[in-house]
Amino acid sequence: MTRVLLVDDLAIFREPLAAVLRQHGFEVEVAANGSEALQQARAHHPDIVLLDAAMPVMDGVVCAQHMRNDPQLREIPIIMLTAISDRDVIANAARAGVRNYMLKSQFTTEELLARIRKTLRTAPADLVSEDSAPPSSEPPPAASPELTVETPPVGELSGKQLLATIREHMEVRSIKPVLQHVLALTRSSHSSFDEIAAAIRQDPALAMKVMKVANSSYYRTGNPATTLRDAEHRIGLSGIRNVTTAILAIEEFSEVTAAGLVPQRFWEHSLATAVLGERIAALAKTPQSEDLFLAGLLHDMGRLVLSDVLGKQYASLLGDMRNQDKCLDQFERERLQLSHADVTREILTLWKMPDHVIEAASLHHLPIDAVQRKARSPRTVLSLMLANRLSHA
Repeated sequence: MTRVLLVDDLAIFREPLAAVLRQHGFEVEVAANGSEALQQARAHHPDIVLLDAAMPVMDGVVCAQHMRNDPQLREIPIIMLTAISDRDVIANAARAGVRNYMLKSQFTTEELLARIRKTLRTAPADLVSEDSAPPSSEPPPAASPELTVETPPVGELSGKQLLATIREHMEVRSIKPVLQHVLALTRSSHSSFDEIAAAIRQDPALAMKVMKVANSSYYRTGNPATTLRDAEHRIGLSGIRNVTTAILAIEEFSEVTAAGLVPQRFWEHSLATAVLGERIAALAKTPQSEDLFLAGLLHDMGRLVLSDVLGKQYASLLGDMRNQDKCLDQFERERLQLSHADVTREILTLWKMPDHVIEAASLHHLPIDAVQRKARSPRTVLSLMLANRLSHA
């Protein structure tokens, strides 16, 4: 039976959640602070720890640091389940080895159970055996494919070999079929909105999120939407596509990477660049300006995937880059024989994004004169370049 250590100072949260976990077949130990958690972990050696961040005596981040420094505890996976969304806390948790971060205000029991099972499947083999999974009426899901790609040290790979490894990683990971379907339909001039709406309805949770965004204060025109058809009238077909892509991309890459990249901070910058890029392109009368949202949203995907694939090797590269005060693109090319922009181009090509979106996303880091020489649509790339710089500022 899988043993869970649940650490939270609030009994009103801790005890009901412990009861739910026991109902789903887990053996549960509880602790009210980080100090108690370390004692319990050493006594019972749990398979996984659910850890709050803010607690008296010893907080969750310090507890995680102690666990990572203890040879008996360092391999135990940790899910941080907390009410705190502060960036610094998330970053410190990542540095302490926490690979999953869930907010109490947003999680559901089903999501937590799924996250626990996924984390256990990707933990070192000696932590979980086939008979330790909680009973379920459904067949066990396949092991997470993204962890099956083994990457040699950076220095042993040429740029082409690393790109091939990344291509393999992305092909086995793949984006959700509903996103592939929506992107394919919105690329075709023959698709009707009803076909797109039908694709989104395949995922009821996605449909509800699209509606929620369509009714948000960001879109100030039109009557409130009560159906996907209303949402399309309110935000447009490209808006439906952009919102769907944003929701599914963020959900797909929602966990802190092995290199310590924090998705919340990554997607905040990407979304800001997306919004600014679309507006700048419209002001500059750039053709297909609505597509600059997609280019902005995905312009740094190469960084996220390199961080995911290379893990600590990429973290070391980033640390050396900061110490030597070099620009990221230049330093990546010195170390990897390619840059995250090359990886972004490869990913967006795999995802069959429009050519002008791929071009803007993969050239936005170049000097202005290089963009004017190389780009088929320089104004599109320059719009995204400006959006990226404003977003950083």
